[in-house]
Amino acid sequence: MPVLATLVFALASRPCHAAGQEPARPPAAPAESDELAENEQLGVQLLNALRAKDAKLFAGLFDPDALVERAVAGLGLDSSFQKGWRRGAPAGLRVTWAASFSQLSDESKCSLAFVRVRGAPNARSLLFRQRARQGERFDYLEFWTRKGADGRLYVVDWVSHVDGQRRSDLLRLDLLTSTSELKRPDPEHLAGLDRLYLDHAELVRRLTASVKKSAWQETLDAFEQLPKDLRHEPSLQLAELRLAAWLGDVQRIRTCYEGLTAGRPEYLTADLWAFTHDLWGKDEARVLASLRRLQAAIGGDSQLDYIESNLLLGRGELEAANAPALRARASEPDWLDPYWMIVSIALQRHDAEAVLQGLLEIDAHFTLEWTDLGAQEVYKEFVASPQGAKWRQHLASK
Repeated sequence: MPVLATLVFALASRPCHAAGQEPARPPAAPAESDELAENEQLGVQLLNALRAKDAKLFAGLFDPDALVERAVAGLGLDSSFQKGWRRGAPAGLRVTWAASFSQLSDESKCSLAFVRVRGAPNARSLLFRQRARQGERFDYLEFWTRKGADGRLYVVDWVSHVDGQRRSDLLRLDLLTSTSELKRPDPEHLAGLDRLYLDHAELVRRLTASVKKSAWQETLDAFEQLPKDLRHEPSLQLAELRLAAWLGDVQRIRTCYEGLTAGRPEYLTADLWAFTHDLWGKDEARVLASLRRLQAAIGGDSQLDYIESNLLLGRGELEAANAPALRARASEPDWLDPYWMIVSIALQRHDAEAVLQGLLEIDAHFTLEWTDLGAQEVYKEFVASPQGAKWRQHLASK
């Protein structure tokens, strides 16, 4: 695994990760509309290939040569090395793409939804949401697209937003931080962050080693040795954010978070970590602010609606909590959790009729083994009500 990939992957826990309403937009021009439709069709093809477990179709939707082209652009690699590497790298990427197919197509562990097309014309991406079947972990996966020489649309890059680094960037940084002189780019061709990575490759490798042995303070100290511009590079600042969270350094967490999100409304990773890495702890205001940023960036999704409902319920805002729970249920009717959320809100509102209707909805859409609700303290008031008697009659009539 590339050096920086190891660093980022070690810092971010790798759960089995996890469609909403499309935000209002002005009508697209005909050419833009066609391009948007092509991308939507590719998104559906990806999802269908995964659900059908069609590895051949999935593989045919990816152009590894285009990803390699982006990864090496402007690096000035040794010509003899580059020739052989550019032949071999696509094969390795195909293996990685196939591995992602194996994970994404395992419906026993994860559910996958195609959320929407993002981006401007000719710079489109396909946003998917992946959710664990067990537990509350989820992720947003993004696949960038481009037309190939044959005129077809292909995936040319991708990212897990919980991990926070595009595949092409990982490949590029592997070259920039390599210990092999043959593999490393010519410094004379580089400037900016590329040159900084090349010049501090040994330090980046040392950061990786300190992460592997869980030496968090040593890792943070190493960050201080990096030049300011490199320390603020998003992938390294994201790593510092996670390390600061592990150390409980609240001020450093806030500084890193602000550095990552300032002026980047489409950036998802730092705000996702509010939920996947408990970034803000019990600071409800910051958790809610992260949720709002995600909602604005993504444009609405049942997963975020459910989280909003849960947060508002925890704050005792029962009326406000009900609307996002209803949206989540309406947009993803095969997902059980929003149904239970609606019942929970109704219980706290002491609305026995709404509790009854919520339970009937669950029973109509899902096959569950019902137990005696009266054994649970939270249901005792409902069980003693006329609606509770109607629920028992309903179960007895089945």
